[in-house]
Amino acid sequence: MGNAISTINKSIRHWWIFLISGILFIAIAVLILANPQVSYLSLTIYFAIIFLLHGIFEIFFSISNRSTLHSWGWYFAIGILDLAIGFILIWNPLFAASIVSIFIGFWLMFKSISIIARSLDLQSHGAKGWGYLLGAGALGIIFSFFILFNPEIGAGTLVLLTSFAFAVIGIFYIMMGLKLKGAHNWTKA
Repeated sequence: MGNAISTINKSIRHWWIFLISGILFIAIAVLILANPQVSYLSLTIYFAIIFLLHGIFEIFFSISNRSTLHSWGWYFAIGILDLAIGFILIWNPLFAASIVSIFIGFWLMFKSISIIARSLDLQSHGAKGWGYLLGAGALGIIFSFFILFNPEIGAGTLVLLTSFAFAVIGIFYIMMGLKLKGAHNWTKA
């Protein structure tokens, strides 16, 4: 039937993983702002921890929803990438600290593109409010370009932009988790 409305009968499992990830990103944003004198090495350690935890959460989410989500492989790949980056940062924090602004810029760009793709995935399933998530991804891309094209910016600006970017990503993940929780209410025309 061309005009039939299909409804997802059950919620996406483990939607709360995105909620926890969002809270973690916002907590890190506040932690970074609360310590404006943080060194690049400390900032690298913060990133390593969040990458490791987020990678584990993404991998668990993707595997547990592989029969429900067609794009579960992308979630899995993002989780593996975040986990690998976390290990690299922990293994060699001095190297990572020497390139932290460029590293943050590329990571933010990748994460923002991921946010845009996920918002479009929500839109294709009929979720309302996906445009806000799309806007958050676009904003993240703008910030990533600012960081990439101005790598000589001072530590204070980098800390402020990094904190803001983490807060935006955190808000996205909280919204994503709440959208996934209500998946059974989505309709697709």
